[in-house]
Amino acid sequence: MYETVQRSFTGLDLLDLLAQAARRIRAHPVGTVRLAVLPNFAITVLPPVLAQFHRLYPEVKVTVEALGHRAVEDRVFLGQADLGIGVVAPPRDGIRADLLARARYLCALPPGHRLADKAMIHVTDLGGERFIGPMHEADALWNGIDAALTTADVEIVRMLECQQSLPMYAYVEAGLGISIVEPFSARLFRRVGVVTRPVEPLISLDFTLIEPDIGPTPPPICWLREAIKREADTAMAEAER
Repeated sequence: MYETVQRSFTGLDLLDLLAQAARRIRAHPVGTVRLAVLPNFAITVLPPVLAQFHRLYPEVKVTVEALGHRAVEDRVFLGQADLGIGVVAPPRDGIRADLLARARYLCALPPGHRLADKAMIHVTDLGGERFIGPMHEADALWNGIDAALTTADVEIVRMLECQQSLPMYAYVEAGLGISIVEPFSARLFRRVGVVTRPVEPLISLDFTLIEPDIGPTPPPICWLREAIKREADTAMAEAER
């Protein structure tokens, strides 16, 4: 409650915020860890991490919300999450961020695609392909994709855009086009035939671990931070292989 009062909520009703904080305290007593993460991390990196966590902390309840980056930040800022996973963003008061991974993005191809025999995909290989991409107004990754395509003077057919990588992988699997996607979900979709290959020139995005900036981190959250980093590294290594 004290932290809620101390923060600046310009344009918001403090009484409403205090009521929200009180409800959160009642609903999530000591012994609850609240995570707010991007959807791809919720289903790829977190499952093995949480399996280990529950063996170490069997009495601790965990709640997971799969959200976009802005909502992840807001949950952490408002004290509604103890740990978040988002993308790199400008610094924000009340939040501390630590680099989780610099992810090298991959080219995802439908089963049987003409480029599947190549060990490395150059952006010049993508000319004329139907492309599934992140929405321009919603994803900073477009900057890297656009810069690579423009520099190589490559024209693609932009047939489908969406906000999250999981649907992009699914649309590739359905044969709707190819995409450039984060590596963490690759091991899931390879099971259904999606082919992934590294891309030249390098296209990458930084992901971060986000915490409330309100003092020392409790031991269970420290353990989760390190375990998430290890699992993210493992997922990226698998994707590169």
